[in-house]
Amino acid sequence: MPSHRPLPTLSEFDSAFHAAVHARREDSDGHTGALYDYLGGVGALVFRGISARERDHARKIYLSGAKGADLDQRVLSRRGVTRNADQRGTGIAYMTRVGTAGTTIWRWTRILVSLEGQDPIIVRASSDYTVLPGVTSIPLPVEQEISGLSADISVVAVQCKRLELLDLLEESWTVTKLVCTAGQAYEKDEDYLARADDTVLEARVGYESAIEKACKDAGASRVALFRSDYTGDDTGINNVIVGDAGGETPDALLLACRLALSGVSMVGANVQALPMTRQQVELAVSAELWQPMANQRSAEIEAANAILDYFKNRENPFVWKYSAIEAAALRGLSDVHTISVSGTAEPVLATLFTPPVVEWEACAWKVIVTITVAA
Repeated sequence: MPSHRPLPTLSEFDSAFHAAVHARREDSDGHTGALYDYLGGVGALVFRGISARERDHARKIYLSGAKGADLDQRVLSRRGVTRNADQRGTGIAYMTRVGTAGTTIWRWTRILVSLEGQDPIIVRASSDYTVLPGVTSIPLPVEQEISGLSADISVVAVQCKRLELLDLLEESWTVTKLVCTAGQAYEKDEDYLARADDTVLEARVGYESAIEKACKDAGASRVALFRSDYTGDDTGINNVIVGDAGGETPDALLLACRLALSGVSMVGANVQALPMTRQQVELAVSAELWQPMANQRSAEIEAANAILDYFKNRENPFVWKYSAIEAAALRGLSDVHTISVSGTAEPVLATLFTPPVVEWEACAWKVIVTITVAA
């Protein structure tokens, strides 16, 4: 393991030399400028260089000390992760012209993009583009002139202060639209090593990321993990709910996921894969107000939309509560006297993992909000 202590200074090397000489010859001249001092200074320079070289060579062997290309080699061989390279954003510039003659737009022909309040950006043709006779509109492949981290570009001419060619062509071309993806910056050594270490950690047996990846590799599009104490009491069984893109679990998919779990689960930690299905709720929400509203129907629609948003954005799609529906509806209402919810019974935690586990959805035509005025 290479030392993290600082290298000895030239003065320390020189002092060590004079001490060794004086130990052998007590009458040696140790004054500055003496013959021994010249010899000690040259030796100090040599040993300082050797020390730095040996330290740097030792550090290259370890992930924590390697830099640049040495780090790339070490991380790739030990972690199997490659560094994110410096890349240019790529896209398409849509261009039109008046003429109809055949021509060529040469590689690296530049286009300037200037937006209000932003620094100008230059993109360029990524390859030669041959325009056939009679063609007046083309999609020109482009790349950002400067590589590295940048933002996506998607603009039309009317949005820009300037969107025009910087280089002269044989004919007059107009750039009407430009779409270009973001560039990517060269990954720094510390970021590269941290990402590689995280990749190894996430792939360890028993980690949620490893379990989720194993199920998706087995064909599952939906994977939801629940620890053994999710329902309040620790049942000793961790549950993994799997399904396809349609929210259903064919027998073949369930079997494949169960076999995959055996390779990524900890010994002694019971894990089971459960099938899922989708159902729609039918809800009737009755709200009684203290006083009439100017536009009652609009308020009913707004409250219903708030309930739909709750179902769409809730963290756990397998659980919902009447109290949460009431709270969502109240966001679209005011001066509420009473509010009540009826319809589909809310899920019960005690029977939540009875297969197939139901993923609940809400549709606009099955969520009815009714407003009345208190007597």
